[in-house]
Amino acid sequence: MRTAWQRGEALFCLLVVATVGAALWASLGWGQRAGLFPWIALGVTLPLALWQLVDDLRGKTLPPAAPQLPQGDSPSEAAEAAAQATRRGASVVGWVLGYLGAVWLLGFAIGGGIATVFYLRLGFGERWRTTLIYGLATYLALEVVFRQVLLIPFPVGTVFEWLDLDPRLNLGIHF
Repeated sequence: MRTAWQRGEALFCLLVVATVGAALWASLGWGQRAGLFPWIALGVTLPLALWQLVDDLRGKTLPPAAPQLPQGDSPSEAAEAAAQATRRGASVVGWVLGYLGAVWLLGFAIGGGIATVFYLRLGFGERWRTTLIYGLATYLALEVVFRQVLLIPFPVGTVFEWLDLDPRLNLGIHF
């Protein structure tokens, strides 16, 4: 006998499979450049969603865990735990807005690389060597792989448009 949450879980997963399948089907007629992202993203998502649907229908999905409410010996400890959770949430929102601002101002490659450096160094206190390696890897992945190899036309960034500069690498890679 299926419980209400199991039926709801399976129904939701079925809707996800149908939506992803319909989106993938609709994108099959697109050109290579326009269809690249949906083919990559949905081509991976559809098998995973189907796998989840099979698990849901077989009853292999575990019930949702009961939420753990902050508990303490006193009301002040519970209030402090709630305040800490609020600070963590505000921090996440701040980092997301920071990434968006960096990408808008400096473009995907440079903004993404610099935001990654700030995130790792300031957010996690990572060592400078590791931070710079990951920042450079982010920049190179966005600039070389996505822009030059996959030919995804990322905007250069508002600052570079204002200054009429082109910060993109020109490695002459053409596939």
